Amino acid sequence: MERSPEEIQQKIEWDHYAILQTAKREGLRAGVYNVARNLKNQGFTTETIKAATNLSIAEIKKL
Repeated sequence: MERSPEEIQQKIEWDHYAILQTAKREGLRAGVYNVARNLKNQGFTTETIKAATNLSIAEIKKL
């Protein structure tokens, strides 16, 4: 079944939006890791970092 040009354009726009949202989430996630790494370097405890960043203890220990 052929799609109309409008349907194709709408699909492209939705795909573009989805990609941007994913990039935004990944960027925020990278920021959280940077904050956690900085806190760890400053000597904060794993529990404090976990509470501040919502990362798991395993994720924090990998930093």
